[in-house]
Amino acid sequence: MHILAILDRPGPALQTLRTVDSLMVRLQDCKVTILHPRQETNPDFQSEDEGIETQSEHAEFEKREQNLSGTLRDITERWMTTRADTGSAQWLQAIGDVRSIVAEQSRKADLVVVGRHMPSDPDRTRKTLMAALFRCQRRRINRS
Repeated sequence: MHILAILDRPGPALQTLRTVDSLMVRLQDCKVTILHPRQETNPDFQSEDEGIETQSEHAEFEKREQNLSGTLRDITERWMTTRADTGSAQWLQAIGDVRSIVAEQSRKADLVVVGRHMPSDPDRTRKTLMAALFRCQRRRINRS
């Protein structure tokens, strides 16, 4: 079984990985991909009416994205040293259109684990992730 864990924010990252760990113990012999989909362009400057991004604004955006990636990678590495040894796990950082990245990777997985979004999260974070998951064109299973 292939499990995809999507890490997009530090807050729920550890709980998401703990959930993956529980699934690995239960399902045995799983392949896990821990995905950090990273934005290539600053979402604050994606249309003409939002202005043109300056070099300093772009540099600040890149720095924020690199810091986020580093934090998520650190959380993942700490988790990997303590996780159950019941399958393989790998880190994947993909840079580009987050919706496309998540949809593509989700199509390859049997199960997708996503952290709970909080009311304080930016609305675009929730919308992007939900749109991407719905675009993966996988069948949803409902249990009653």
